[in-house]
Amino acid sequence: ETIKSSEINDMAIRQTITNRKKETVNHINASAKVKNNGNVDFTAVGTLKVQGIFGRDYYETPAGTAAVSVIPETELTLSDEWENTPYFGLFNESWKVTTSGNVKTITSVVLIMPAPIIVVILILLTIITIWIIIKLKKRSARRVRYDI
Repeated sequence: ETIKSSEINDMAIRQTITNRKKETVNHINASAKVKNNGNVDFTAVGTLKVQGIFGRDYYETPAGTAAVSVIPETELTLSDEWENTPYFGLFNESWKVTTSGNVKTITSVVLIMPAPIIVVILILLTIITIWIIIKLKKRSARRVRYDI
């Protein structure tokens, strides 16, 4: 009897940062574990799709590149990576894994920003917060002085 049964587990979309030749490069990685519970081989296919927050398509897995053949009673990891990730952006990502009669999809939103920009933004937010607190204290001190 032919049994086609599969499980898709541990689906994840990650952002990794690597250093190459003194420059930091961001990558979007997607992975999933595919288990064959049946007694026939099947092919698991993954599709990573990255769109801008306003719908512009940036990346989609080329056909046949993120696929693995899973033999009975084994578990394999299926993965894909968007290597030409820009240095800055806000993206909607979806990772869809299809096996014999089983489909799972996860989505996420990722903000990619270089570390120096994050530090500058935090410093600016701190300065603005301190400035607002000082202004509020001066205003309340002025009101107390006029109330007397």
